[in-house]
Amino acid sequence: MDDHLTKINELESFNVELVSIHYLKPHEEIDNNRLTEIKESIIKEGLKFPIVVDIESKIILDGHHRLAVFKELEIDKIPVYYVNYSDKKIIIDTWNEIRVTKDDIIKMVNSGKLFPNKTTKHMIFSNNGYRHISSITPRINVNISEILNTIKKQ
Repeated sequence: MDDHLTKINELESFNVELVSIHYLKPHEEIDNNRLTEIKESIIKEGLKFPIVVDIESKIILDGHHRLAVFKELEIDKIPVYYVNYSDKKIIIDTWNEIRVTKDDIIKMVNSGKLFPNKTTKHMIFSNNGYRHISSITPRINVNISEILNTIKKQ
């Protein structure tokens, strides 16, 4: 891990906010094996990247497992990098043969149901073509204990 851990009060400089997990809306199921791996990594090394969320609907585009870890650890807030889901540069690709649209995802979230794990892959257009949406998020390296201390002070 990098020697420099980001302080919670520095998150704003990365356009990252500490957001209540209760407002966020997942659209995919969790893989328990992957959840265990990510949980161990976050506990040991901290949270390296914020999750990606639509600023309007609060739908999670990337970071379902990280959110699930925070829920398991009973941490009420998580670093979030907001994007505008209606931006035409953001598209849906898939990890498998299931094809879905943004509207399908919104309908699924509104129904209270979830797609299977790894159904969607959110991509964003940049100068180099389409890249995974996580490529636009800053590396934050936040220690879990600092998040907990910040929440307690609020």
